Amino acid sequence: EGLKPQVAPGAVHDLKHEDLIGDPQSTLKKLCGFFGLSADDKYYKDCASIIFKSSHKTRHDVEWSPELVASVKQQMSRFEFLSGYAYED
Repeated sequence: EGLKPQVAPGAVHDLKHEDLIGDPQSTLKKLCGFFGLSADDKYYKDCASIIFKSSHKTRHDVEWSPELVASVKQQMSRFEFLSGYAYED
């Protein structure tokens, strides 16, 4: 997040894990486009075939205290790329 103000607008690409899982081919095409690369559809299809079909929310594998959840939420607010994420999701 601290890098963004130091580089030209559009020089950093934010990629959300949920986007990659939800629509891997389109997300990969956008990522490749960001780097000025392209590939044939077989490449995107092959890459998509090894991406998990759903996310695993490891945060639910352990018990979190309400204080810790609140602390993480507060710290997350400092980072724009984490907007839209919540413990409850």
